[in-house]
This record gives sequence, C-alpha cells and structure tokens, in this order.
Amino acid sequence: MNIDMQTILWIAWGSAVVIPIKIYLLIRYIRKKIAQDEAAKQEAA
Repeated sequence: MNIDMQTILWIAWGSAVVIPIKIYLLIRYIRKKIAQDEAAKQEAA
C-alpha cells in the first residue's frame, strides 16, 4: 500500500483541525449538562 506524503499530511492536518472542534463541542455539552443538573437541584430544593 503506497500512500504518498501529501495524503499523509492532508489526513494529519484534517485530524489536527477536527480534534479541537470535538473537544470544544464535548466541553460545551458537559457544561450544558452541569447547568441543567444545577437548575434541577435548585428547583428540587
């Protein structure tokens, strides 16, 4: 299997771009969930 250097760089660059986006979305999701949990606790209290 012969993958040329340009393909490797393109895949690496694509991954490097996607990873921070995934981390950002994950953090947003977690914060949203924490906020919902806090709101639920305050309503219950």
